[in-house]
Amino acid sequence: MLLPNYLLIYQYLKSTPCLQGVNKFGESYVSCFKIDSPFFPPSNKSRKRTQLGLPLSKLTENDSPKDILVVDDDPINILGLRLLLSKLKLSIDVAYNGQQAVEKVQNKFKTAKTTANSRYKLIFMDCQMPVMDGYEASRILTSLMKNAEIPETAIVGCTAFTAKNKLDECIASGMSGVITKPVVIDKLKGIIKKYIK
Repeated sequence: MLLPNYLLIYQYLKSTPCLQGVNKFGESYVSCFKIDSPFFPPSNKSRKRTQLGLPLSKLTENDSPKDILVVDDDPINILGLRLLLSKLKLSIDVAYNGQQAVEKVQNKFKTAKTTANSRYKLIFMDCQMPVMDGYEASRILTSLMKNAEIPETAIVGCTAFTAKNKLDECIASGMSGVITKPVVIDKLKGIIKKYIK
């Protein structure tokens, strides 16, 4: 049974329930999870279509300029950030590993029609991913920024690690700051206020 201060969200993906609520510190958060139960039967149809009967891509992707790049190999984490950032009127682009992130940042700069669209306002970078991890991607991106090959953009680590040595590793790789998972909206607002001018 769900507590009264939780809301089950289906707007984006029926087969991926999300709990939105308030923790004991009064912080709002969204936690998404995979579940197998009679109440959430898995089906190819539910994974491909939303409750509104529209393909998921119609709700999550369009051609308008994106504000923030979210780099994570877990679609559940991406969905949680998308929901929170949409409350702050911010749209996201997605990369599923560090290599894709580097390519997306470079391509955005090269193909932008206007200076305002030549850069992301912020990059949220997961640390552990296949192909290229977030540490290496951050080192490459910060090097490109120093050489003026791409615009200056803050990179914020988004990780479940809380040990000091792991957080220090994020900063050492070139990240401007770190936010720990699960992401709560009040801390997210602080990050947005600090890095987006």
